[in-house]
Amino acid sequence: MNQSPDQHLEEPLFSRPYTTEKIPAGGVKGLVEASESERVQIAAALDLTGLKSFGMKFQLRRAGPRQFKFSGQLAAQATQDCVVSLRPVETVVDEKIEIEFWPPEDVAREEAEVESESMFVSLEGPEPIQDGVIDVGQLAYEHLAASLDPYPKEAGAQFDWSNPMQLEEEVSADRPFAALAQMRDGRLPDLDQTE
Repeated sequence: MNQSPDQHLEEPLFSRPYTTEKIPAGGVKGLVEASESERVQIAAALDLTGLKSFGMKFQLRRAGPRQFKFSGQLAAQATQDCVVSLRPVETVVDEKIEIEFWPPEDVAREEAEVESESMFVSLEGPEPIQDGVIDVGQLAYEHLAASLDPYPKEAGAQFDWSNPMQLEEEVSADRPFAALAQMRDGRLPDLDQTE
């Protein structure tokens, strides 16, 4: 897809790029960890109260002439606000990740073949290599974002809510002639009155 001149991509918050041409035959192993300033930016982007730690051990190796296999172990300690009490909730993320990276044209060909054979496209398929680079940091960031609970709750927190309209209907059902009695006495009906 072509981008217009005024359309630019934002810099990733956590970038650790590996150029595929420079990945040796034996692959690469490593550990990527977010610095304190990166953790602050990531916490703000993901609406976290804090991000105590965030990193990933990984291995990236060749799976073919132009294909790569990625395996990693993502680990993070985040603090979120409970959606009920607004008190802090500690969240631990410990997730194994395995993905294959292929050239974009190979991914497109594979998706077209699968689409022609089935109505459903697997979400577990290979990811395209972007501009000859596999960004391990961006991959870790995306998986962290997907792993977080969008509605974190502390243990025992309950959300007690009642619909005021439903309550009003229940009161009216219990006292069907209350409004008429008020009108008889020269008063306007008080729909909020409860006994």
